Amino acid sequence: SSTWPSVARDGSLIWCKPASPKQVWRLPVLNILCAPLSKVIRYGEGYSTCCPFCRDRGFNLNVNHRYGTVDERLGGPLPFLATCFAHRCLTDRSNRAELFARLDRGLGYLATARIRPGTPVSIPNQLPGGFQNLTCLPEDHVARIRLRDHGFDPDKLGGEFGVGYCGESEEPLAVERIVAPVVQDGGVVGWLAVRFVNGEPRFLRAPGMRTTNLVYNLDQARAYATGFVVPSPDWVWRLGMAAMAPLTQPASDMSERRIHATFQRKKLVLVTPPAAKIDRALESSLRGGLRPQFRSVILPSSAVGANRKALRRLVSTGAAEKGLNVKFTKPEPDSK
Repeated sequence: SSTWPSVARDGSLIWCKPASPKQVWRLPVLNILCAPLSKVIRYGEGYSTCCPFCRDRGFNLNVNHRYGTVDERLGGPLPFLATCFAHRCLTDRSNRAELFARLDRGLGYLATARIRPGTPVSIPNQLPGGFQNLTCLPEDHVARIRLRDHGFDPDKLGGEFGVGYCGESEEPLAVERIVAPVVQDGGVVGWLAVRFVNGEPRFLRAPGMRTTNLVYNLDQARAYATGFVVPSPDWVWRLGMAAMAPLTQPASDMSERRIHATFQRKKLVLVTPPAAKIDRALESSLRGGLRPQFRSVILPSSAVGANRKALRRLVSTGAAEKGLNVKFTKPEPDSK
């Protein structure tokens, strides 16, 4: 059949590509609300079904898996992570309340799919228990040895960026891992657990941490005459305190606006490491708002494994070749 999805006799959903009718995928049926003909399709972290408030038969009600969870900032559940794309039924407050009430009573498909509404979502505003700064650890500590083996100076990371280590902790993600605090607007807004994969650091964000509006090391970078935007926190460590990194890839609109607002009267350089993909959207946004004080520099292959002094020289040379002289120093205070 060229119509898909369709319902088989046993009640399961059949997805069949018209070009190859023999390839059939069956998805289990989950009960929803009160409509007996409604089925639920799971797409990754979302669910689609027919909206019970209109005559929808096209699976236009989309519900995120976090629907109904408790948000500390709002002081209540998240009722807005559901949308009817057919007739926008959930713009009506009474419909939103009815949908949430049905799901909260366990009559909806989230409970059937083993998603439990009401799970608290905490915002990490402090470092995990057992955290110790790298500068407080002995020279032969496993964290310091691991960082040195990968080309990082533990004393600089601990002194400049507050990076530390957690041995035992109540946070499973932080146990026996290097932890990088995320500070913005003068306060801790989360932390990143670090693990090395094939010699490269990978950053795991703290549970409940929202990264769309966060820029790693922005608080310290704003004190410099020139800011350097890099793709990840490990490149911030390599370049120094004048560098910053959006915590989403590609960079979110909110992080772009934060960077633009901070450096609209200063110089800014987008630094792309060797063999990395340029964030074209971020480059276009910053170039349009900061011209002519913005440049984009792609580092050569010699930057791999280079120390901080050599990296800064490569970045300065690349910016100078494009007509922008930059320095990794703070501006001198005005003399009165």
